[in-house]
This record gives sequence, C-alpha cells and structure tokens, in this order.
Amino acid sequence: MAVGAGRPGGVGDTAAGRTYVAEFGRMRDGGSHLDYSVYHDRYRRTSDGWKFAERVYEVEYVDTTPPAGSARGSARES
Repeated sequence: MAVGAGRPGGVGDTAAGRTYVAEFGRMRDGGSHLDYSVYHDRYRRTSDGWKFAERVYEVEYVDTTPPAGSARGSARES
C-alpha cells in the first residue's frame, strides 16, 4: 500500500494499492478454471482506521482448458 500516494513530504488520508491473484479450480465434471487477476484498490483514512474507498477487479488471463489426465478419487471413479 502506498500511503499518502501523490502527497510528497507527508502522509495523507488517501492511498492506493494493488493485489495480484492467481486462482485455480477443478470442477466435478473434469473441467477447470484458471485466472490471473488484479485488484486495484483505493483506501481512505477514517476515524476508525483505513477503509476501502474503491476496489476494482480486473481479470488479466482466463483458461478453461481441461487439465490433462484424470484426478485420483474423482467423482467418475466412485
């Protein structure tokens, strides 16, 4: 988090930050979902501490190609 971003010489009441996310899920039907995303955040200092002022979720990459092979113990084997 860049506290006081854009305010040289002191800490301000606003800040910005980014969080990078990698998510993978394997579905019961054998499919999968992989994505790489970024949260673009803006924060605001309040009397209760720092709070989110804005959060934007940006998906950079998505892959829904089924993975090669089969999972051990999958629903199909039961």
